Amino acid sequence: MFFSKKSSKPSYQWSFLATPENVDKLIATSHEKPVVIFKHSGRCNISAMALNRFEDYVKEIESHAYLFMIDVVNNRPASLHAAEQTGVTHQSPQILVLHQGESIFDSSHSMIDGRHVIKILTDLNLES
Repeated sequence: MFFSKKSSKPSYQWSFLATPENVDKLIATSHEKPVVIFKHSGRCNISAMALNRFEDYVKEIESHAYLFMIDVVNNRPASLHAAEQTGVTHQSPQILVLHQGESIFDSSHSMIDGRHVIKILTDLNLES
């Protein structure tokens, strides 16, 4: 595929976006199925806390969308490219929900809520 798998501190086996080209492919893929991107910094306690809370919901999110992570420290070009292509100012931690080639939802820091992402994805499925 167009991503690399890495073992990291997160408990969920994330697929990582490593390049700007990976981001472009995912934006295109969002026309087929929604995409959720978690931007994470392993150097940030707030990011670790948000990720830990979010991971409680990843299995259900994954049933509605493709799920990826960008390590903003090791893959900064991919992270900045995602911000440029979606028009969403870069933050970390941050969640982006992509659908039909656009960011339809974003949230950052303590506002990241997996339950809200599930609701957005469920509502998209109901519209289809």
